[in-house]
Amino acid sequence: MMNRDSGVTEETLELMRPGSKWKVNDLREMIEYNGGEENRIQTGNWTSVSVARGFTAIVDTFLSAVAKARGGTNILPLELTQGMWDALVTHEVCEEIVHRIEAGKKFSKP
Repeated sequence: MMNRDSGVTEETLELMRPGSKWKVNDLREMIEYNGGEENRIQTGNWTSVSVARGFTAIVDTFLSAVAKARGGTNILPLELTQGMWDALVTHEVCEEIVHRIEAGKKFSKP
C-alpha cells in the first residue's frame, strides 16, 4: 500500500499467515514476526534505489536472456517470453484500474 499523507510518502507491504507475519517498509526494512519473536532485516543506507526495487536484477536478467538467445537462434527462451506477456497483461489491467479511478468510474461486480 502506498500512502501519501501530509507530505509523507510511505510504502508498506504486509503478508500474514497463521503464526507468522512479514512487514516491508519502504523497501528498506523487513520485519518478520514468528512465534512471538521479531527479526529485522535492513538494506544498507548506500543501497541504490534501482537495486532495492529490483530494477537492476530485471535488466540483468533480460540482457542475459538476450545474450543467451544470440548464441544460436536469436529467439528468446519461452520461459522469458511467457513471463514478459504475463507482466504486460498485468500492467495493462493495473493501468485500466487507475484510469477508471481517475475518471471516477464505478466498478461493477462480475
